Amino acid sequence: MKIVWIGPLPPPVHGASVVTRRFLETVGKDHAVTAIDIGPGLRSGITYHFRRIWKHLLACLTVCRKPDRVYVSLSGGMGLWYEIPIVLLSRLVGVKLILHHHSYAYLNKRRLAMSIVSKVCPQNARHLLLTSSMADSFRSIYKPLSEIVVLSNANFVEQPAQARGGGDHRNLVHVSNLSEGKGTVRVIEVWQALRLRHPDVRLSLVGPCEDRELRSIIQEYDRTIPEFSWLGPQDSNGVQAVLQESSWFLFPTSYANEAAPMVLFEALAAGVPVLASARGAISEIIPQRWLVNSVALEDFVDRYELVTNSDDWTSSSEQAFKAFEECQMRFNLADLVVG
Repeated sequence: MKIVWIGPLPPPVHGASVVTRRFLETVGKDHAVTAIDIGPGLRSGITYHFRRIWKHLLACLTVCRKPDRVYVSLSGGMGLWYEIPIVLLSRLVGVKLILHHHSYAYLNKRRLAMSIVSKVCPQNARHLLLTSSMADSFRSIYKPLSEIVVLSNANFVEQPAQARGGGDHRNLVHVSNLSEGKGTVRVIEVWQALRLRHPDVRLSLVGPCEDRELRSIIQEYDRTIPEFSWLGPQDSNGVQAVLQESSWFLFPTSYANEAAPMVLFEALAAGVPVLASARGAISEIIPQRWLVNSVALEDFVDRYELVTNSDDWTSSSEQAFKAFEECQMRFNLADLVVG
């Protein structure tokens, strides 16, 4: 069976590119897969758009060769307009299409590009959505004639072989592409507020930071405050090493495309409880007690104090393991593409 795999691949590293790569590796073990990386890389003016156009033209040409399956990892914003020709060509040449959704942006508000994708895709296409609420919202808004399957990102995260040791609520961690949208600024503010009450509380940041102003602040804190550390970009092993030493994962995200972040599943798999804003499908991932209905500083500080004062760390860690296991689904991932 010939499969064409279209989507963003690392680098840069983000949730959609990591899932696309890991899914590709799983299917590629037993099937011939041609991968086309349509990720444009870092934004750099007009060359950004030229790169996107060229990569999507290459993807269209490959679809015209009539493979048995075409997998597309869909964008969340304007990138959907680039992907409409791929979807339409797949229908015209009679190829079975698998569309993997990673964004909540077009579920929070109806988007014309996604309406077109839904209308022009073949009836035998298969939509992969990350949670039940995403599937229900997609079905309600776009009324697709194609099959819908729920595929959690938890299926692309492995639990560490080493069990976690004890914790004391005092080692905070935040992993992301560090930015205001991903909640990094709010995380720092929460840590500063907590230090007034708990001088020993520590914060570790993991991930790249493209925002020059934010990066300058982070570097200054890293250089001058012993309880603060920025570890920069890390691979999966590096992230797990940091999580092994962490007590709570903070994630006050306001990112427009936020759906079911991989970093949350990595934290839960390591037994690290998560305090996060109720964005996208996060409310389906973590216990309700750990959800914060806003990204306001006082709300995050108050919720942290509530859960750490009422629950011992061991029980919180056990809840994290349980939340991760409940999100995992037991089926053959390759069958979602070749079946």
